[in-house]
Amino acid sequence: MRQDQHFVRRAPKWPELSSKRMMPVFMLSDELRQYLPDWQPGKREPDRDFLWTLAHNIQPQFAKRLISEALRIRSEAALTAEPRTKPQL
Repeated sequence: MRQDQHFVRRAPKWPELSSKRMMPVFMLSDELRQYLPDWQPGKREPDRDFLWTLAHNIQPQFAKRLISEALRIRSEAALTAEPRTKPQL
């Protein structure tokens, strides 16, 4: 990929991957933090699509790993959840 090429990438619209939950994780990365210098906990989070596009372009493996981990957790929760039954009338 050329330096001037950037791809818009999004993450699934799951609550686990929301801006509010992901900002503290993104701030652990020095590379991502330089694009988010003014953010402090409790402040309004940047746009969700902006964050995920940034993560996919700056640290694509990091972004993919976060999404994969969220999918794994969701899958495990679905396997252990009680099966839904129809209400008895």
